[in-house]
Amino acid sequence: MKRFPKKISGLSLRWDGEFIKNIVIVIGVVAVWRGIWDLLDMYLFPQNQLLSDGVSIILGIFLLYLPDGSFHQLGDYIKTKK
Repeated sequence: MKRFPKKISGLSLRWDGEFIKNIVIVIGVVAVWRGIWDLLDMYLFPQNQLLSDGVSIILGIFLLYLPDGSFHQLGDYIKTKK
């Protein structure tokens, strides 16, 4: 029976503290995202789904622009996709 190596080209298969910390962070981010999503569904134009989606998109674009006043992150992504 062949055993799996402990490391596969730099990928560690150990359950160390760093791995557990990253799993906790991922669960926290998903929980916050889910909560914000539910609040937006309940309070941001709950009777008009299209208007709610449009406002959410505009709000999201504004929040992406706000920290440094540019969309360079999106530009880098678009350039690499071409």
